[in-house]
Amino acid sequence: MNKHIVGFVAAMVLLAPVGASAKDQAPSADWSGTWKLNVAKSKLGAHPGKWSETRTYAVDGKKITLDGKGMTSAGKATHISYAGSVDGKAYPMMGSPVGDRIVLTLVTSRQIKAKVTFHGKPSGSAVSDLSADGKRLTLRRYALTGSAPRNVTMVFDKM
Repeated sequence: MNKHIVGFVAAMVLLAPVGASAKDQAPSADWSGTWKLNVAKSKLGAHPGKWSETRTYAVDGKKITLDGKGMTSAGKATHISYAGSVDGKAYPMMGSPVGDRIVLTLVTSRQIKAKVTFHGKPSGSAVSDLSADGKRLTLRRYALTGSAPRNVTMVFDKM
């Protein structure tokens, strides 16, 4: 093989950027802050109406904490919270009618996947995407409520 080709290939391998995998990354600091549900831009399915929600996220390294308060379409107050790392392990979740444990997995610093369980059984999942400018959070959620699955897309604007 030509020495120049071997040298070129070796140089390209050595100089190629080494990217950190999502496993080694942390959520963007842009997650931190208070977010208000934008009902007009959300797709709440059979649940429109008086729906409201405000979420406050805090990021500390790989740990993300959520405190969310709202009102259902039926006028019932809600309060959901959790604190966990984006490490694929289960953490307690309080206040959710469909789950008591949440598993957070970082896809990129701006995308987090979540799996929810209730009494050890899968009960829902979600994908949260943070916009490039850090001003919009889109949460696509699939939850089992009773025997019927429910798909909801919630759009939050940073306050």
